[in-house]
Amino acid sequence: MKTSSRAGAALLAALAVLGCSDSEEAAPADEGATTETVGSAQEGPAVVRGFLVLGPEVRSIKPCGEEQELWVIPLTEVTEAYDALSREPYSPVFVEVEGERGPAPETGFGAEYGGQLTVTGFRRAAPGEEGFGCREDVSRFAFRASGVEPFWALQVREDAIVYSTPEIPETLFEAAEAAFAGGAWVYTSVSTGPEPIEMSARFEPGRCSDSMVGAIYSWTATVEIGGEVRDGCGWEGARAPG
Repeated sequence: MKTSSRAGAALLAALAVLGCSDSEEAAPADEGATTETVGSAQEGPAVVRGFLVLGPEVRSIKPCGEEQELWVIPLTEVTEAYDALSREPYSPVFVEVEGERGPAPETGFGAEYGGQLTVTGFRRAAPGEEGFGCREDVSRFAFRASGVEPFWALQVREDAIVYSTPEIPETLFEAAEAAFAGGAWVYTSVSTGPEPIEMSARFEPGRCSDSMVGAIYSWTATVEIGGEVRDGCGWEGARAPG
């Protein structure tokens, strides 16, 4: 479904409100590595965030906070997400994946790279110019979510749950522990204002696409506030349960 540029700007404003606490402390894009990012000396599965480029003779990712690019062995899900989001051949797409790092191939196009990443799981992907990308500090939250029509955004932090809309930039809810129910992580809380409002947020594994920017996620999100239900997409941070 299509949205107007005015409505899109409103959503971005709402997301910016949730992201301001991150961006004030997050490093610039070239220094945005987090504890989840695979380090050059590490081996075994880990979470890698960075910019992916695919094309004839090219399969590379530049992890956040690192200078050298890695040769990539992608999953079909990652390739399909790249094809759906790339604006033109060889254009970068931001991805968050799970994978194993190893030495670069001894022969072939991959031999020119500083190492190899074998992708074992897909988390999310977004056009290179959209979203926070490497600037997002994933260490600060468990989940984030957003939706359109009406526009809303949510952030589950350790100290609070923050809900935002273009009309009300910030509604704070008390911090809550996640409960696993029906195959989903569920948070229930109450607002901290003078008139308490009950809130429930449900995050369930499943492919989800943002109809405004086209970003692809591996979580669906449902938020119920004051009896009103909002559906959207979610993504996990370093504080996610499990």
